[in-house]
Amino acid sequence: MKIARKSRFKIQLLLNAALLLAIATPIAFGLAHATSSRAQPQSQNKTAIAHDYKFEVASVKAEKSPTFLNGLPVVHIDPAPDGFTASGVNLLQLISLAYGPPGSLLNSFTADQLYFQNDSISHAPDWFRTKKFDIDARMESSVVDELQKLSPDDRNLARQRMLQALLADRFKLTVRRETKQLPVFALVITKNGPKIHESKPGDADSGGGRGGPGSFQVKGKGGPVVAQAVPIATLVQFLSRQPLGRTVLDKTGLTGNYDFTLQWTPDDLQGAASTATDYVPAESAWPSLFTALQEQLGLKLEPQKGPVQALVIDHAEKPSGN
Repeated sequence: MKIARKSRFKIQLLLNAALLLAIATPIAFGLAHATSSRAQPQSQNKTAIAHDYKFEVASVKAEKSPTFLNGLPVVHIDPAPDGFTASGVNLLQLISLAYGPPGSLLNSFTADQLYFQNDSISHAPDWFRTKKFDIDARMESSVVDELQKLSPDDRNLARQRMLQALLADRFKLTVRRETKQLPVFALVITKNGPKIHESKPGDADSGGGRGGPGSFQVKGKGGPVVAQAVPIATLVQFLSRQPLGRTVLDKTGLTGNYDFTLQWTPDDLQGAASTATDYVPAESAWPSLFTALQEQLGLKLEPQKGPVQALVIDHAEKPSGN
């Protein structure tokens, strides 16, 4: 899948027949814990790190033949079931995939939005952006089979950890996490109150949802998102994986499990991330994500500053090219 750098492109995780589109899950690979890397995803699941999953073979080379579309460089990223391939990708984009929010591999981004939520990667040298690479990494068939047995969330985390290990091995990358005050979106209740309904006991879906006991289904880009018996944390996690350019923090004060449906029109939210204004194409039947949250859920995204888990680059080297 190839898309111009300045235009929206989809990163699609083809891990099973029932494709989960969430987002991402934040960009982003395996259980192999790179000893040289001190950063781990906050939502790390203990089950998913019971084994060390690694790529069997990997080729990392400087981009030799750039591809252009309408005069713009093309980025190609394909997290296939048996490996990971990319062309024309820089190290910042790879770090965003490896260390981004849970579900980063299932997100849709523009190339400029594939940078771990705004300025939350620090101490990155210029070549992290300017140098482009072609990567082809493959798994053993036994690893593919084992990953298929994991839940979608654990599988995505596993593949993130595999990519972390690959970056540590081939780029000698070491990073650490640090809490910083950065621009965020605070999810708050509108002045007219929330429009979501608290679930009744016994409504939870035994299938399990993201971050809660219920179900959370994303039925396409732009929704509808259909949630049953899930906490607000599940919605916040989902919103943080959207291309908003900022992390989303829960400031609603809502503590129960809720049922709701959310439908919006996907558009270029990069401008909205800095202005929190709405843009709705004339032909669209649904509003922007910002407006949909207010009209359908009685919730609002407010630009603020808040604590964000940032990545600090301690060390990296250009790969040898093999």
